[in-house]
Amino acid sequence: MDDEGYLRPIREGGTTNRNQLVILKNNIEGKIAEFGVFNWINDKLIKNNPDLSCDSPSDWVGNKNSYDRGYDLFLKKGNFELPLEVKSSSLFAKSLLLEEKRWSLNDSLEVINNDHKEIKAPFAFISVKVDMNWIENNMLDGFKINNKFVVQDSPKIFINGVLESKILKKCIEEKTNLFQKNDIIPTSKSTKLDAPNYIFPVWSSNLNNLYKMHKPEFGLNVIHRALKKGL
Repeated sequence: MDDEGYLRPIREGGTTNRNQLVILKNNIEGKIAEFGVFNWINDKLIKNNPDLSCDSPSDWVGNKNSYDRGYDLFLKKGNFELPLEVKSSSLFAKSLLLEEKRWSLNDSLEVINNDHKEIKAPFAFISVKVDMNWIENNMLDGFKINNKFVVQDSPKIFINGVLESKILKKCIEEKTNLFQKNDIIPTSKSTKLDAPNYIFPVWSSNLNNLYKMHKPEFGLNVIHRALKKGL
Protein backbone atom coordinates (compact mmCIF):
# COMPACT_ATOMS: atom_id res chain seq x y z
CA MET A 1 0.00 0.00 0.00
CA ASP A 2 1.23 3.49 -0.85
CA ASP A 3 -1.75 5.22 0.78
CA GLU A 4 -4.29 3.92 3.27
CA GLY A 5 -6.64 1.50 1.59
CA TYR A 6 -5.00 1.82 -1.84
CA LEU A 7 -3.75 -1.14 -3.88
CA ARG A 8 -0.87 -0.17 -6.14
CA PRO A 9 -1.05 -1.26 -9.80
CA ILE A 10 2.34 -3.00 -9.51
CA ARG A 11 3.18 -5.09 -6.47
CA GLU A 12 6.25 -3.96 -4.58
CA GLY A 13 9.24 -5.75 -6.10
CA GLY A 14 7.11 -7.12 -8.93
CA THR A 15 6.64 -6.35 -12.61
CA THR A 16 3.03 -7.26 -13.34
CA ASN A 17 0.89 -4.16 -13.92
CA ARG A 18 -2.61 -5.01 -12.73
CA ASN A 19 -5.53 -3.41 -14.53
CA GLN A 20 -8.43 -1.82 -12.65
CA LEU A 21 -10.57 -4.92 -12.91
CA VAL A 22 -7.90 -7.13 -11.34
CA ILE A 23 -7.31 -4.55 -8.61
CA LEU A 24 -11.04 -4.46 -7.88
CA LYS A 25 -11.27 -8.25 -7.73
CA ASN A 26 -8.25 -8.45 -5.42
CA ASN A 27 -9.71 -5.75 -3.18
CA ILE A 28 -13.09 -7.49 -2.93
CA GLU A 29 -11.35 -10.80 -2.27
CA GLY A 30 -9.43 -9.21 0.60
CA LYS A 31 -12.53 -7.60 2.09
CA ILE A 32 -14.46 -10.90 1.97
CA ALA A 33 -11.51 -12.55 3.74
CA GLU A 34 -11.49 -9.89 6.48
CA PHE A 35 -15.17 -10.33 7.26
CA GLY A 36 -14.80 -14.10 7.10
CA VAL A 37 -12.02 -14.05 9.69
CA PHE A 38 -14.01 -11.57 11.80
CA ASN A 39 -16.96 -14.01 11.85
CA TRP A 40 -14.63 -16.96 12.54
CA ILE A 41 -13.04 -15.22 15.53
CA ASN A 42 -16.43 -14.24 16.91
CA ASP A 43 -17.82 -17.76 16.51
CA LYS A 44 -14.79 -19.72 17.72
CA LEU A 45 -13.39 -17.41 20.38
CA ILE A 46 -15.37 -14.33 21.41
CA LYS A 47 -18.69 -16.16 21.77
CA ASN A 48 -17.23 -18.18 24.65
CA ASN A 49 -15.09 -15.37 26.06
CA PRO A 50 -17.27 -12.29 26.69
CA ASP A 51 -14.28 -10.33 27.98
CA LEU A 52 -12.91 -10.28 24.42
CA SER A 53 -14.04 -8.13 21.50
CA CYS A 54 -13.08 -7.38 17.91
CA ASP A 55 -14.12 -4.35 15.88
CA SER A 56 -15.76 -5.08 12.55
CA PRO A 57 -13.51 -4.48 9.51
CA SER A 58 -14.00 -1.28 7.56
CA ASP A 59 -16.60 -1.76 4.82
CA TRP A 60 -14.96 0.35 2.11
CA VAL A 61 -13.24 -1.22 -0.89
CA GLY A 62 -10.53 0.53 -2.87
CA ASN A 63 -10.96 4.05 -1.52
CA LYS A 64 -7.51 5.61 -1.62
CA ASN A 65 -8.38 8.26 0.96
CA SER A 66 -10.08 6.01 3.51
CA TYR A 67 -8.79 5.79 7.06
CA ASP A 68 -6.87 2.66 7.92
CA ARG A 69 -5.07 1.80 11.16
CA GLY A 70 -2.55 -0.30 9.31
CA TYR A 71 -3.92 -3.79 9.99
CA ASP A 72 -7.18 -5.54 9.30
CA LEU A 73 -8.42 -6.61 12.74
CA PHE A 74 -7.72 -5.76 16.36
CA LEU A 75 -8.65 -8.38 18.95
CA LYS A 76 -9.18 -6.73 22.32
CA LYS A 77 -9.23 -7.56 26.01
CA GLY A 78 -9.82 -4.49 28.16
CA ASN A 79 -7.36 -1.79 27.11
CA PHE A 80 -5.02 -4.26 25.40
CA GLU A 81 -5.38 -5.06 21.71
CA LEU A 82 -3.65 -7.50 19.40
CA PRO A 83 -3.30 -6.52 15.71
CA LEU A 84 -3.96 -9.20 13.11
CA GLU A 85 -3.33 -9.15 9.36
CA VAL A 86 -5.62 -11.10 7.00
CA LYS A 87 -3.99 -12.36 3.80
CA SER A 88 -6.33 -13.61 1.09
CA SER A 89 -5.75 -15.89 -1.89
CA SER A 90 -7.69 -18.02 -4.36
CA LEU A 91 -9.10 -21.43 -3.47
CA PHE A 92 -6.11 -23.15 -5.05
CA ALA A 93 -3.50 -21.53 -2.81
CA LYS A 94 -1.74 -23.67 -0.22
CA SER A 95 0.72 -21.12 1.13
CA LEU A 96 0.97 -17.74 2.81
CA LEU A 97 3.14 -15.34 0.81
CA LEU A 98 4.75 -12.28 2.42
CA GLU A 99 6.72 -9.92 0.19
CA GLU A 100 10.33 -9.60 1.26
CA LYS A 101 10.57 -5.84 0.74
CA ARG A 102 7.54 -5.16 2.89
CA TRP A 103 9.01 -6.70 6.07
CA SER A 104 12.34 -6.03 7.78
CA LEU A 105 13.96 -5.75 11.21
CA ASN A 106 14.55 -2.43 12.96
CA ASP A 107 17.47 -1.60 15.27
CA SER A 108 15.63 -3.31 18.14
CA LEU A 109 15.29 -6.47 16.02
CA GLU A 110 11.52 -6.08 15.81
CA VAL A 111 9.72 -6.96 12.60
CA ILE A 112 8.38 -3.78 11.02
CA ASN A 113 6.03 -3.07 8.14
CA ASN A 114 7.81 -0.88 5.58
CA ASP A 115 4.51 -0.01 3.87
CA HIS A 116 2.94 1.58 6.95
CA LYS A 117 5.48 4.05 8.30
CA GLU A 118 7.50 1.22 9.81
CA ILE A 119 4.93 0.25 12.43
CA LYS A 120 5.53 -3.06 14.18
CA ALA A 121 4.30 -6.17 12.43
CA PRO A 122 0.96 -7.64 13.53
CA PHE A 123 1.03 -10.35 16.15
CA ALA A 124 -0.10 -12.88 13.56
CA PHE A 125 -1.07 -13.33 9.93
CA ILE A 126 -4.21 -15.30 9.07
CA SER A 127 -4.21 -16.90 5.64
CA VAL A 128 -7.60 -17.25 3.94
CA LYS A 129 -8.73 -18.85 0.67
CA VAL A 130 -11.63 -17.09 -1.07
CA ASP A 131 -13.94 -18.43 -3.78
CA MET A 132 -13.12 -16.13 -6.69
CA ASN A 133 -15.89 -17.73 -8.76
CA TRP A 134 -18.41 -16.08 -6.44
CA ILE A 135 -16.94 -12.67 -7.27
CA GLU A 136 -16.96 -13.49 -10.99
CA ASN A 137 -20.55 -14.74 -10.93
CA ASN A 138 -22.02 -12.04 -8.71
CA MET A 139 -20.17 -8.86 -9.54
CA LEU A 140 -18.79 -9.06 -13.06
CA ASP A 141 -20.18 -9.12 -16.56
CA GLY A 142 -17.32 -10.53 -18.59
CA PHE A 143 -14.48 -8.08 -18.17
CA LYS A 144 -16.69 -5.27 -16.90
CA ILE A 145 -18.22 -4.48 -13.52
CA ASN A 146 -21.90 -5.36 -13.39
CA ASN A 147 -23.51 -2.32 -11.81
CA LYS A 148 -26.83 -4.15 -11.37
CA PHE A 149 -25.57 -7.34 -9.83
CA VAL A 150 -27.78 -9.36 -7.49
CA VAL A 151 -25.85 -11.24 -4.83
CA GLN A 152 -26.81 -14.90 -4.61
CA ASP A 153 -25.69 -17.15 -1.75
CA SER A 154 -22.58 -16.25 0.24
CA PRO A 155 -18.92 -16.44 -0.78
CA LYS A 156 -17.05 -19.49 0.45
CA ILE A 157 -13.90 -18.97 2.47
CA PHE A 158 -11.49 -21.39 4.11
CA ILE A 159 -8.95 -20.58 6.81
CA ASN A 160 -5.58 -21.85 5.58
CA GLY A 161 -3.65 -21.28 8.79
CA VAL A 162 -2.10 -18.80 11.22
CA LEU A 163 1.48 -17.56 11.31
CA GLU A 164 2.99 -15.67 14.24
CA SER A 165 5.25 -12.75 13.39
CA LYS A 166 7.99 -14.27 15.50
CA ILE A 167 8.29 -17.01 12.86
CA LEU A 168 8.66 -14.36 10.16
CA LYS A 169 11.39 -12.80 12.32
CA LYS A 170 13.28 -16.11 12.37
CA CYS A 171 13.02 -16.33 8.61
CA ILE A 172 14.33 -12.78 8.10
CA GLU A 173 17.26 -13.50 10.42
CA GLU A 174 18.02 -16.93 8.97
CA LYS A 175 17.05 -16.16 5.35
CA THR A 176 14.87 -19.25 5.37
CA ASN A 177 11.53 -19.71 3.57
CA LEU A 178 12.73 -16.99 1.17
CA PHE A 179 12.13 -17.51 -2.56
CA GLN A 180 13.26 -15.21 -5.33
CA LYS A 181 11.52 -13.67 -8.30
CA ASN A 182 10.70 -16.29 -10.97
CA ASP A 183 11.08 -19.16 -8.49
CA ILE A 184 8.19 -21.62 -8.63
CA ILE A 185 6.00 -21.46 -5.52
CA PRO A 186 6.83 -24.75 -3.71
CA THR A 187 3.18 -25.68 -3.13
CA SER A 188 2.40 -25.07 -6.80
CA LYS A 189 3.28 -27.05 -9.91
CA SER A 190 4.19 -24.14 -12.16
CA THR A 191 3.20 -20.74 -10.69
CA LYS A 192 6.16 -18.38 -10.55
CA LEU A 193 6.72 -15.47 -8.20
CA ASP A 194 6.80 -11.96 -9.63
CA ALA A 195 8.67 -10.68 -6.55
CA PRO A 196 10.80 -12.15 -3.73
CA ASN A 197 8.56 -13.62 -1.01
CA TYR A 198 8.75 -15.48 2.25
CA ILE A 199 6.53 -18.52 1.71
CA PHE A 200 4.83 -20.50 4.50
CA PRO A 201 3.02 -23.70 3.49
CA VAL A 202 -0.10 -25.04 5.17
CA TRP A 203 0.55 -27.30 8.14
CA SER A 204 -0.26 -30.50 6.19
CA SER A 205 2.40 -29.83 3.54
CA ASN A 206 5.26 -32.30 3.10
CA LEU A 207 7.76 -29.44 2.81
CA ASN A 208 9.41 -30.18 6.14
CA ASN A 209 12.44 -27.99 5.38
CA LEU A 210 10.26 -24.89 5.66
CA TYR A 211 8.54 -23.19 8.59
CA LYS A 212 4.80 -23.77 8.25
CA MET A 213 1.62 -22.08 9.37
CA HIS A 214 -0.27 -23.37 12.42
CA LYS A 215 -3.52 -25.24 11.96
CA PRO A 216 -6.36 -22.69 12.21
CA GLU A 217 -7.65 -23.93 15.58
CA PHE A 218 -4.17 -24.14 17.12
CA GLY A 219 -3.30 -20.71 15.75
CA LEU A 220 -6.42 -19.19 17.29
CA ASN A 221 -5.42 -20.69 20.66
CA VAL A 222 -1.97 -19.11 20.30
CA ILE A 223 -3.61 -15.73 19.66
CA HIS A 224 -5.91 -16.18 22.67
CA ARG A 225 -3.02 -17.08 25.00
CA ALA A 226 -1.07 -14.04 23.87
CA LEU A 227 -4.06 -11.80 24.48
CA LYS A 228 -4.50 -13.18 28.01
CA LYS A 229 -0.84 -12.55 28.76
CA GLY A 230 -0.97 -9.07 27.30
CA LEU A 231 1.89 -9.73 24.87
